[in-house]
Amino acid sequence: MRRVHTLLKRAVATGALLAAAYAVASVSSAQDATVSTTTTTPTTSTADAKAPPTTATPRMIADAVARAKARHDKFLATGTPEEFGSEEPYTPK
Repeated sequence: MRRVHTLLKRAVATGALLAAAYAVASVSSAQDATVSTTTTTPTTSTADAKAPPTTATPRMIADAVARAKARHDKFLATGTPEEFGSEEPYTPK
């Protein structure tokens, strides 16, 4: 039993040593890599395009609340909780 324990400890130590060596090698190779950057001027079609909104609009929030309320009402009516991926198409009323 003691021999098996010693072999297991050596295997774990070897694995840890290999992982540390790999981590050091990958960090040093990442530092040696050169990065080239290129700049391009945007064309008029991309410069005029509006960026998508980064925050939720009041309508988006209202739709999300209505969907959540519809899911909860369905839960109260049937008694079965919704499972992930089982969402039915939502049609606003």
